[in-house]
Amino acid sequence: MTTYSQAEGSATFDGDINTVNTTSAGMHLDSDHTLVGETLTSFTAYFKKNNSNSTSQNFYCRILDTSLSVKATSGTSFDRADLSNSEYEAKTFSFGSGQSLADSDWIEFYADTNSNTDFILILFNDDDTHSGTWGHRKYVGTRSAYSISDLVMSAEYESSGGGSGGGGSGGGSSEGSAPSGEGSPNMEYAIQLNQVVPR
Repeated sequence: MTTYSQAEGSATFDGDINTVNTTSAGMHLDSDHTLVGETLTSFTAYFKKNNSNSTSQNFYCRILDTSLSVKATSGTSFDRADLSNSEYEAKTFSFGSGQSLADSDWIEFYADTNSNTDFILILFNDDDTHSGTWGHRKYVGTRSAYSISDLVMSAEYESSGGGSGGGGSGGGSSEGSAPSGEGSPNMEYAIQLNQVVPR
């Protein structure tokens, strides 16, 4: 098993995955990304809820192909009600025996309900330094780039080259603080995943 990760940079911001207008968020893979051509077995990202309310919302990870057809949905899900509203927590989503990844695939998170009051935040950074990837959100039906951002994440995969890498937590749930970069974050933006914007 091999582990790939994208850590927190010099600045971070909150993305949202289940507001009314923004219904999912995650990362897009280009041809030169490390994960392209590999078999993903688990994927970890960092989440918190936007307030102290215990509203229940189940959230999942899924993989879409270049035509936006769903290739796989995680066998693991989590509930917003169990998240902290002060610190990001690692959540690991399992893909069982694995799902192959290809150029232009999307890996994203979504919830079974959307709300502009109680929603889920996901951690991105403002250092777009990882080759072959960019953060994205689905806003009012269209997926668009966070042009200078990367999703803070780690993934375990079966390497097509047969090599092995560092350890990881594997499938199932994983708890922990978000990885830190150099120094404390100096900038934070709130981009609500499930927020309704009044007209």
